[in-house]
Amino acid sequence: MRRRVGILGTVLMAAAIAGCQHTETGQPVAASGVSSAARTPTPGTKALTIRSVIEEQPVPSSPSTVPSTVPSAPVASDADIAAAKQTRQNVGLTSDPQARQQAFASLDCSLPDPLMGHEDTNLPLVACGSGSKYVLDKAMLTGKDVADAFVGKSSDGHTPVVSLSLTDAATSVWADFTAANVGKQAAFVVGTSVVSAPMIQAPIPGGRVEVSGSFTEADARDIVRRITGR
Repeated sequence: MRRRVGILGTVLMAAAIAGCQHTETGQPVAASGVSSAARTPTPGTKALTIRSVIEEQPVPSSPSTVPSTVPSAPVASDADIAAAKQTRQNVGLTSDPQARQQAFASLDCSLPDPLMGHEDTNLPLVACGSGSKYVLDKAMLTGKDVADAFVGKSSDGHTPVVSLSLTDAATSVWADFTAANVGKQAAFVVGTSVVSAPMIQAPIPGGRVEVSGSFTEADARDIVRRITGR
């Protein structure tokens, strides 16, 4: 499910959030009996990461199991979190096809993700997206590289979009990455949910990014809240 990135001073990212969540690509099932050590993480601010896509595996999606918004962090035990990290944030994911297949198999997108809120931005990640599972490299940019984020409207004035303004340093990193990776995908991830994974069509300077798709204005506000903490 590749989406195209266009550039008109801003970058249009197609994001089907109606299928984007950890309930979109399977994730390990949390233990039914949560121990006293179970914890509900508080979603941190600036939860966005931007990662290059190593591999994409399309999966069937069902409207009955695909939520319309990025999921909140579930209650998960330390054991559930550790198991998810071992499989889905393994350093071998970048080079070992067998490790990637094992991680794909462990992920059930119709279930809450115990890794949500506990992911490591310095490690690869196997995550759910709209109709696909993804193996992603470590984050090249995070929400801390976003100077501002707000809800706007598409050029037709009807579709909600999330507009991002990158910091000067991040603008340079993003411009260099897109110039070196034309024809490849980049993933925009909120927590451990892939919101958008478009294909880069051209180098993208300027530091202005628009993420748009089939989400509602409430969905867009939720993404902004998760990125900015406000």
